[in-house]
Amino acid sequence: MVRSLQEWWQNWTGDEDTPFDGDAGAWMISLGFHLCVLVGLALILLAMPDRPVTLMVSADPQDEKEVIEPVIDEVYFSEEEATEVGANSNNGVAMALAQAENFSEVSQVETPQITSEFATENMEIQNNISTSPQVSNNVRVKGATGVGATGASGAVDRITYEILQSLEQRRTLVVWVFDASPSMKTQREEINGRFKKIYEELGVLETSGNKTFKKYDKTTKPLLTSVMSFGGTPQTTMLTKEPTDNFDDISAAVAGVKDDESGIEMTFTAIKQAGEKHLTHRQQGRNVMIVVVTDEAADDAGAIEDTLNVVRRYEMPVYVVGVPAPFGREEAPVRFTNTDPKYEMTTDWIPIRQGPESVGAEAVKLAFWGAPKKQNDGVDPDLIDSGFGPFHLTRLCYETGGIYFAVHAGKSAEARAKNQAGAKYTENLQARLDKFFDPSIMRAYAPDYVTNKEYGQLLATNKARAALNQAAKIAWTGAMDNPRSTFPYEGPGEFKTMLDEAQKVAAVLEPKVNAMYDALKIGESDRAKVTQPRWQAGYDLAIGRSLAAKVRTDGYNAMLAELKRGVKFENEKNDTWELVHSDKITTGSILAKQAEQAKTYLERVVKEHAGTPWAYLAARELETPLGWELKESYTGVQAKKDMAGDGNGVAANPNDAAKKLMKPKAPVPKRI
Repeated sequence: MVRSLQEWWQNWTGDEDTPFDGDAGAWMISLGFHLCVLVGLALILLAMPDRPVTLMVSADPQDEKEVIEPVIDEVYFSEEEATEVGANSNNGVAMALAQAENFSEVSQVETPQITSEFATENMEIQNNISTSPQVSNNVRVKGATGVGATGASGAVDRITYEILQSLEQRRTLVVWVFDASPSMKTQREEINGRFKKIYEELGVLETSGNKTFKKYDKTTKPLLTSVMSFGGTPQTTMLTKEPTDNFDDISAAVAGVKDDESGIEMTFTAIKQAGEKHLTHRQQGRNVMIVVVTDEAADDAGAIEDTLNVVRRYEMPVYVVGVPAPFGREEAPVRFTNTDPKYEMTTDWIPIRQGPESVGAEAVKLAFWGAPKKQNDGVDPDLIDSGFGPFHLTRLCYETGGIYFAVHAGKSAEARAKNQAGAKYTENLQARLDKFFDPSIMRAYAPDYVTNKEYGQLLATNKARAALNQAAKIAWTGAMDNPRSTFPYEGPGEFKTMLDEAQKVAAVLEPKVNAMYDALKIGESDRAKVTQPRWQAGYDLAIGRSLAAKVRTDGYNAMLAELKRGVKFENEKNDTWELVHSDKITTGSILAKQAEQAKTYLERVVKEHAGTPWAYLAARELETPLGWELKESYTGVQAKKDMAGDGNGVAANPNDAAKKLMKPKAPVPKRI
C-alpha cells in the first residue's frame, strides 16, 4: 500500500520524494485505521438499548423459615376524614390529635463506642433507630407517643378510626387485651358500653357500601375481633374462643373479665402472647392490631425487648389506652374510697407506678422552699402531668407504629382546661394530677425512645445530660419543711436554744443541696452543646432550682449566725425577730452572684420553654425571693409567758366519747 501511494504521489507531482517515504507513511495509516475502529465501536454502544439492572437482596437466614406477605412500613391515614365515626364521644376524633410525637428526622443517639458507667445492660446497639419527622397528619412514619383523650370512650373512638384505615389496606384482626385489675372495672364497662355504638357504626358503613368494605366479597369477613385479659400470672386468658365478628360474643367477653386481686400487671408478657396466638392470621395476610387497656406502667417492663421482637417483626401495631405519666416521678397517688358498710367511709391515696415518662431520671426531686413534701392527705403537692405515657409502654407503641392514648380519667374536659386541682376533681380509683399542658407544645419535648445502652451513650457523650441524670438520682430534697422564721426573745438562753434548733434543720438540708448543685456544675461546660429542647429545659431548671435552694439555705444559716452574734432592736419595745424573704442579698457577694445565676437559668426556662412543666416549675421557684432580711416587731411574748404561769391542764375532748362509737377504719390495700 505504501509503494502504491508513493507511485501515485510521484506521478501526480513529478517529484521523486514523497510524504510516504520511511516510517511516516506506516504511522499515518495505523492512526487512521485505529481512529476508524474507535468511532465504529462508539457508534455501536450508542445504538444499543439500555438494559435494566436488577438488585438481588437475600433474606436473613433466620427469616427464611417463615414467609409472610410484605407489609407497608408506615401506617397511612386516609385524606378523607371519617367524621361519621365517634360523633357522639367526648369531642370525638378531634380529641385524639397527636400529643407528643418525636419529630427529629435523625436519631439524636451518637454511635461511637464509648464505655460509660450509665450503660450497664449488655444489649446490642441498634444503629437504625429512627424517629418520626413532623409530617402531614395523613402520614405516620412511627407511632404517636401521646394522644390526649377525655376518657376511655374517646380513645376507643380514635381506635375505630385507626381500624378503618387498616381495613383500607387489607382484612384486619383487632385483639383487645384488658388489664383485669379491680381499678380498671369502670373503664372496662365504659369501653364495653362504647363497643355497641362502634360496631353498629362499622356495620352501617359496611351495609351502606362504604368504599372501605367494597373490595371484600360477601364470603370474606373483613374485620375480626379477639378479647384477652391479663393480671399477675404469666398466662393471658383468652375470652373469645376464636376471632369473631359477632358483637354479642365480643361484648360478653369484655363483660366476662374477672377481677385479678393480685395488683400485678404482666402487661408486656400479655402483648407478646397476643401476638404469638394470632400469628396465623397475620401469616394469612390480615393486619393484626393489638389494643391494650391498662392504668399502670407494667410490672414486667424488662420483657419489652422480647415483646418487640415479636410484634415488630410481624408488624403488629400496638395501641395502649393508658394513663399519663407524672412528671419526673415513678408513682402517682390513686384515690381509694372504702365503701364497705362494715367500715368507716374513708379516703386514702395509694401510690401506684404510672411513670416515669423517660428511660432515665431527668427531673430533680426538690421541694419548694417552705412547702412540705406532702400535703395533709399525704399527697405530693407538685404532681403534674408529663405530657407523655409511661416510658416502656409508650416506646412499644412508638416502635410498632401504634399510638399511646393518655386517658385523663377523673378529670372533666372543663377541669383540665382550667387546670383545676385538688381531691374533689379526682374520681375513685383514679390518679391525682393537678396540672396539664398543651399537647401541641409538648410535642417538641418528647423523651428519647431508645434502649438503655443507647441512653447511656447519650449521657456519656455530653456532660450536661450526664450531670442532669446524676443529680436527678439524688434522694428527695425537702428544702426545709416550713423552716422557722419567727424568733421571740424571751431571754438569752431560750433565744440561743431556739436558734440552735433552727440551724440543725438547715444543717440536714445543706449537704443534699450542695451535692445536687455540685453534680450539675460539672455539666455546665457542655450545656451550650445541648440542642434538644427537653434536655435544655431539664438542665436549666435543675441547676437553677438547686442553686436557688443553695442560696436560700446558706443565706438562712448566715442570718441565724448574725442573730446569734447579737442584734439590737431599733425600737426598745419590740421583742421578736422575723426572717422574711427578700430580693436583697445582705450576707455576702458570693451569695449575691449565685442568686443572679439562679435567676438567669430560671428566667431562661420560663422564656424559652413557655407552656411546659419546666417553665411552670421555674415560675413557681421565682415566686419566692432568694434573699432574707430581718424585721422586728412586738408580740408581747414575755407578757403572755407571765400570764401562762406554770401551765394549764388539758381539758377533756368532748368528741372522744363519740369517737368510741365510730366504725373501725378499713385496711388500706397496697395494690389496686
